[in-house]
This record gives sequence, C-alpha cells and structure tokens, in this order.
Amino acid sequence: MGGKGSGISMDKIPCVLVKEDKVIEVNEEFIEMTEYNMDEIIGKNIEKVFSLLRGGPCIDAKNIDEKADYFLFTKSLEVRYINIEIVIEKEEIRYIIIEKQGSKFEIKHSYLSQLCKSNDIGVAVYSVPDMVLIKANQKYLDFLEPPFNKSYYSIGRKIEKIITNWKESHVAEFWQQAICTGELVQINEYEHIGYERGITYWNSIITPVLEDGAIKYVVSNTSEVTEQVLNRKRIQEQMEVINLQNRQMEAIFESMPKGIFVNYKDANILLQNDVVRKIIHSPSKLRVFNDSHKYIKYFTMDGKSIDFEETPSFRALSGKKIKDERIIVRCSNKDMVLDVSASPIYDEENNVLMSVASANDVTELVNSQIEIKNQKEQLKAIIENMSDGLVLIDKSGKLTMLNKSAEKYFYTMEIMGEDRDNSDITYFDISGNELRKEELPSKRIIKGQIVTEFRILVKKHNSDIYICINGNPVYDDNGNFLFGIMCMKDITEKVIQEKIIRLQQDSVLRAEREKNEALEKTIAMKDEFLSIISHEFRTPLNVINSAVQAMKFICSDDLSDKAKKYLSMIKLNTYRQLRLVNNLLDVTLASAGNIKINKRNLDIVFLTEAIVDSVKTYAAHKDITLTFITLCKEKVIGIDDEKYERILLNILSNAIKFTPANKSITVRLGVKINNVYIEIEDKGIGIPSEKIDTIFERFGQVDSSLSRQAEGTGIGLSIVKKFVEALGGSISVKSEIDRGSTFTIFFPNEEIAEDISCKTIDDLLSDNKLVQITKVEFSDIYL
Repeated sequence: MGGKGSGISMDKIPCVLVKEDKVIEVNEEFIEMTEYNMDEIIGKNIEKVFSLLRGGPCIDAKNIDEKADYFLFTKSLEVRYINIEIVIEKEEIRYIIIEKQGSKFEIKHSYLSQLCKSNDIGVAVYSVPDMVLIKANQKYLDFLEPPFNKSYYSIGRKIEKIITNWKESHVAEFWQQAICTGELVQINEYEHIGYERGITYWNSIITPVLEDGAIKYVVSNTSEVTEQVLNRKRIQEQMEVINLQNRQMEAIFESMPKGIFVNYKDANILLQNDVVRKIIHSPSKLRVFNDSHKYIKYFTMDGKSIDFEETPSFRALSGKKIKDERIIVRCSNKDMVLDVSASPIYDEENNVLMSVASANDVTELVNSQIEIKNQKEQLKAIIENMSDGLVLIDKSGKLTMLNKSAEKYFYTMEIMGEDRDNSDITYFDISGNELRKEELPSKRIIKGQIVTEFRILVKKHNSDIYICINGNPVYDDNGNFLFGIMCMKDITEKVIQEKIIRLQQDSVLRAEREKNEALEKTIAMKDEFLSIISHEFRTPLNVINSAVQAMKFICSDDLSDKAKKYLSMIKLNTYRQLRLVNNLLDVTLASAGNIKINKRNLDIVFLTEAIVDSVKTYAAHKDITLTFITLCKEKVIGIDDEKYERILLNILSNAIKFTPANKSITVRLGVKINNVYIEIEDKGIGIPSEKIDTIFERFGQVDSSLSRQAEGTGIGLSIVKKFVEALGGSISVKSEIDRGSTFTIFFPNEEIAEDISCKTIDDLLSDNKLVQITKVEFSDIYL
C-alpha cells in the first residue's frame, strides 16, 4: 500500500476518497474521466467501484501496486491505462488515478479505433498478455453467444469468459502462436461449436500489434463463412452424386428422395426410380406412359378430375414448364398428394425430345397443413366464444384484434390506447380516482409492464362497469416489442357483492366493537367495585388491629395465657385478611395501569441479601435451608425497593409453604449482558405442566392435595408478575412435579438519572426499616 504522500499534486487529478471501504467523495476529474455520475460511485464499496469500471488486470483495492500498469473502462466502454497511488489520511484512503500520458487507445491507435467502427467485417482488439477485450465492432460481437453479443457484457472481459469453450478450442493455439512469434497468423474455416447456433465456420486473421517494442494487442479480423463452407460441402456432395449419376444413371434415380421419371415424346417411359414405383404401387417398370391412366386417377387439389393429357408430365412434352404443381393421385383406392415439377428437354433443333418430371409425396405435409388450419379455426372459434374479452394491441397502442366478448366491454378504443374523443366516457381505479391516460393498462403494457388483476371502473351514460384486466407485453428473440395482450372480464356483479360483504363485515365488526366496549365497561365497574370493597375492608381491619394492639400493650398483664393465644390468633388472621385486602387493591390498581413506581439507584445485591437473611429464621422453623448465592459483590441499578421486596417475599413465601422439611431453597443473583437476573429455586412439590401458564393469572391456583395445605387466594403471583413488568423486567418459571420449581426474574441492568439525593442501602440499614418491615410482613402476613 502507499504511504502518507506521493509528491503528486491532487489538483485536477482524478481521485477517489474511501472510508471504511466505501467511497465518500470523488472529484470532477474522476467523473470526467470515467463518464459515470457521482450517484453511481458515492456510497459504493471500493471493490465494487473497480468492478464497475472493469478495472484490471486483477485490481485489488487492498493491495494496490503503485508501480503496476492498470486499466479501466469508461461508461462508454473506452479503455484508459492508469497507475494508482494511495494516500492514507487518518481513517480515510485516497486513491489517485493517474492516466498514462499518450495512452488513449482511440488516439494512439486511431486506425484500429476507426476499423472497429466499420461493420463490414468482425474486428476485435484484445490486450496482451491478459487477453481482455479492449474494443470490438458489432459485427464481431454478433459472432458471440448471448449475452456476450452485446458490448456491455463483453468489453473488459477475458477472452475465455466471452467465447464458448475457448480453452478447449484449437484456435487458442493459433493465437498463442501469433503472440509468441509476433507474426500474423491466418486461420481459414475453423470450426466452432456454440450453445445456441451449434457448429459454425470462421476465417480469422490474428495480427499482433507492437507498442514500445513489445506486443501490446492482438487484433482479430473475423468473418463467418459457415454458409460458404456448407454450400461447398453441399456442392461437393452434389458433384459426387452427379459423378455417380454419370457412371450409372439408374442408380442416381434410385438414390434421389423424390420420384423421378423420364419419358419420350411418344409417351414411352424411358426411366423411373423406385420412389415412382412406390407411388403408383407398381412392382415393375411401366413400358408405356399412357397405360397408367387405366389404374391411376388424377385430381386437382379441389377434387376436380384431371384427364391424362392435363397431367404435368404430359404438358411438359408440349414444351411447357411446370413447377411445384400439386395434384391428387388415387391408386388402389388410396389418395396421395404429389408436388410435381416437369420440364421439357430439347434436341439440337429445338424440338422437344423428352420430359423430365419429379414428384414428391407431400401427403403428410398437406394433411398437417389441413390439421393446422383446422386447429387455427378451432382456436379462433374458442377465442370468439370466450366469456372473457381478449385484445391485442401493437406498439403504438392501436387495436389489432379483439374477440366478441371484448367488443361488448369497450365503447371506445381509448382503453386500447387509441386516441378517440369520447367525452362521455371516463375511467377510474377501484378507489374512484380518475385514471390519467398514461395509467391505462394499454399504455403500461407498451412500456413493458405486466398488468395483473388491475380493476378499472368505466363510466358511460350514467352506467358503471367494473372490469378486471390482466395483460403483458410479448417480445421477439431480440427483445423488441411485438404486441401486447390483454384479457379482461366484467366483474361488476362481483364488485357489488364484495361491497355488500364488506358492509356486512363492517356491521359485524361494529357490533363486536360495541360488545367489547360494554365488556370493558363491565370489567372497569368490577375493578372499581373491588377497589371500593378493598378500601372499605381496610377500615374495620385497622380498627380490629388497633384494638388487638391496645389489648396487648394495655391489658397484657390481665390476660390469661389462653386469652393471649386467642389474641395472637386474632392478630395473625387480621394481618392475613389485611394482606388479602391489599393484594386485591394491588391487583385492581395493576389492572387499571395505576401501579406507582419509585425507582432509586440501589445495590440490588445487598438489598436481595438483606431480604433473604430476614426470612431465614422462618425457613429454619420448617427445617428448610435458605441460601443466597451471588456472582457479583455489588451491582447498582434503578429499582423500586418496596416493589422488589413485595416480589421477593411473595415468591419466598410460596417456596417455604410448598417445600417439605429437610429440603433447601436457593436464591442466586447474577448479571447477563444487559440484564440482572434473580433465580429462586426450591425443592418443593413442583407445579404440573398444564398449570404453568395459569399461576400468574389472577386467582390462579395449583389444584393439588399438597397445595391446598397452604391456604391462599391465588393472586400473589399475579401481583408479582405485574410488579416485575412495571419495573421493566420479566419473570418465568420452570418446574417438575416432586422436584421443585425455579422462578427467574430479569431486570434491566441500568441506572436512572436522579435529580435529588436518595437514601442509600446504608441509610436503610441505619434506620433498620427494611429488616423490621420484612420481619413483620413475612411473619404476620405471608406465613
């Protein structure tokens, strides 16, 4: 690669600026040299740009040899010989394209350039040694197989890419000979096998062109001589036949594909071949021509009987020449169609000496023509009786054919593309927008577009007709437009039915929407009712709780142990009832989207450990081992500690309830890319697979004998899921019966922007609030 600078002024020198392998800038000199516009270069990969310019030989943008001679082609396919220098500018690379002085092919080799403009003989110029096609006229390109018969696909490509089977052909050896010796090599009538044309024959003159004492180009002057070679071969074959005829005339007649017979003026047959004998079903030669009419009948093509004197052979004896006259010959009750030609032969005195007639059995051909004609008539009848309209248009948009069904659809030729004044007719698309002339199907087809299921509304005399049109252009082998074909169908009834169905569907959707709105109102009323009931329940519960606390602190010494026990039971069930009321209120608020989130940047590792430690005592009461494992010492994220505490306590409560004694519960915390995850794994009774999808629903419970041992409403996990989602996280569960369950929670691994200073974990610990609240709620509410 190049260095920091090359000592070359970049003013007025074609340059390309590249960043991250993409072209970000080119100068006007580069555009002028290559003839491409900036939109065709800017933003493209530099490798693709060199490919677009057909750069060679073997330009590698990442391994440019500044001493190497390269070439590229302009948009008009003119070759330019260049050197490339590299200037590295921080993260950008500048490719400086230096065109070699005096290297322009059209100037330096003006004779070859002018020769390539002629089209009398195929001319092509290839570079040496890479054998890239530099210039060629269309006459030469026409020799190549498609698509290389067009300059866009050939110029700038190597010879083995554009000439079929080049490496395997003997012609390559002659080219190599011309390059090695520096002398002209002429190749006559060499055979070439192509994919489409098959075997063809060519004459070529391979001329090396020197530049600075070395061979720079090879010029190929090529002309096709296939027809001459084939004609000569045919002539040679005919001469062999003629020579054979001279040696044995009868053998000639027997070898010819047509029936041949010669007769004298007196109508005696002189010579006939086996074809004639097969035609007239005669095992032996006829001696007298006149005898043939006894068992052979002759007719014209329209069935009129022909007398013997009217046959072509007899008329030739009177000096008439007959060429390709067809007659019907009936022999042995079998009809044959013969194509007969007959000529008189004169003696030295210009008198008719004899006649020579040839007859070719064209019965099968005529029958095929009749069959084709019948098929055409059948096809025409089918087209005429089609229920769909069929229309053909030419390249100017004029109507060339339409069937009867099409006639009834069109009150004007305008839809076919013809210009005709029909002010009372307008055309619209299916949405009711009036169509401009260029939007009509015929105009689009002429432009090469395919029209599929295009619906058009025709308005005339206060009537609406909907038509569905399909059409496409038809091209010849050279890609020239031949005609356009359109098939159309009256779909007025169908459109009307679709409108009726659409109105019915709209009516059904409107009714369904009204039903949903009524249902949503009912749900809202239910949630409002639950909210009111929950608030109403809390008041007496708070009074009961206050009374119990007053009795405990004021009358504690006056109460018996049994009364204290009942007082504790009242307190416990009051907390449980309060938990139910709070959960109902939370579910109602969550369903209404009214969960209030107060996030703060807290160390979730410390927060999780504090919550887990606060309930270890209660796990130990059931002989359950509760363990906390963390993969990181500290992780600060934006979290609502109150909602997070409710989430964790709910799950741990369930885990302790449904885990038998002497089992374990493990809480793991870790970080995965953009998330912080918490796993709560227990060795409890597990959840049936068919119940996994319902445990997060409101009032969803696992219906098993073990789960019923712990009473509950089935709304705790529903609240957990809503809290997790409100915090921007997700929760999932995996479980097996008698093997336990694992709940996995993911929270975003991100902090929040705090406008004011918030209490830290240390602040929470110093107040001892977190642990105290956890102990009270877990002991009195969750368990």
